[in-house]
Parts: sequence; structure tokens; C-alpha cells
Amino acid sequence: MSSAPTPWPTRVGALRLLGVVYAALLALGLILYFGHDGSGTTPRFAAAPAADGPRDLARLDAGATVTASSYDLGRNLHPLFLLDGDDAPPRDLHWASGPRDRAPWLVLRLPHAANLDAAVLTLARPLPSAVTVACLRGDAVVATPEVPRVTSDLRIPLRCPDADGLRLDFTPAATPDARVEAAELAGFRQLGTQQWPTA
Repeated sequence: MSSAPTPWPTRVGALRLLGVVYAALLALGLILYFGHDGSGTTPRFAAAPAADGPRDLARLDAGATVTASSYDLGRNLHPLFLLDGDDAPPRDLHWASGPRDRAPWLVLRLPHAANLDAAVLTLARPLPSAVTVACLRGDAVVATPEVPRVTSDLRIPLRCPDADGLRLDFTPAATPDARVEAAELAGFRQLGTQQWPTA
């Protein structure tokens, strides 16, 4: 008397195939997650009413946005942290360029044009390379201020009339593992009717 064939070999084969497919999908997901530098633009919020006197316009609540060439997706260090308006930003909540981005950049966009007289980039680690700054009106460059060559926080005097953006370009670093990491970006408009000194 013959017995009915057992279904276990078929089930074991199906489970093995399912395990192989799962492992392949997991490996693909990890490769995409850790292999992607990420690039991001912060969301735009409604701008707060303009106030008199000096004011940091590079803030989410002022309607500003920032776009980064990359960010460290694995550590979730998004450029959003640059515009939170924190006067004493925690150094562990910051933007970091992607691991393979050798020439990172940031573009700050304001909701309306302003006369900018200063920019401050608070660094989360020493700057590994030089930086150049361009004042923007739309896509046009209206000024290219000189940037002090320092590795601590950057305080950049500007003469940017009627500008609606700033672009910061970090030159390629000497070592491949050097990244730009910054905790806060501030852009200050000109004080009232004050005139810039003549050169």
C-alpha cells in the first residue's frame, strides 16, 4: 500500500526561494540607502511679517529655503538643521555633506529680495576646505564677497544689494573622507538706511 507524497519538500523549496528573494531585496535596499548621498531642499513656510532693524532672514519661519548638493543620509544630517534659527545650535543636529561629495555646495533662497550685509556659517567641525560665496538675484550673480580663510565659524561681511539668495561653494578637500558639517546658516539684512562704506 503506497503512501501519499509528503508536501514538505515543496514547502522547504518555496521557503528557500522566499529567503533568497528577501535577502536580495534587503541587500539592494541597504546598497541604495547607504550608497546614496541624498540631496535635499528644505520646505518653504509662510514668511513672518518683516520687522525693523537687523534680522536673520535665513530661517524657516522667515520663509527661507536651502538646497544642498548632498547630505549624509545614513546619519540623517539634513540641511533643514541649517535654518532652524537656533542661536546656540547643538553640534550633533547639523547638516553634513555626503560621504562621496568632494565639492559640496549650499544655496540659500529668501522669499523676497533684501540688502544683505553679513552671513554666518556655524560649523559643527573644522572646515576642511576653502569656501566661495556668491550673492544671487534669481540665477544671476550680483556680488562675490571675499571670504576669510579660517577653519572656525565663518563670519562673512557682504555687500549684496537687492539679493534673494546666497550660494556657498566648498572647494574639493585634500582628503576623500573630509566632509563639510555645519550647524546653522544665518544671513542678515542691511540695517535700516545705513549705507555701506566706500572702498
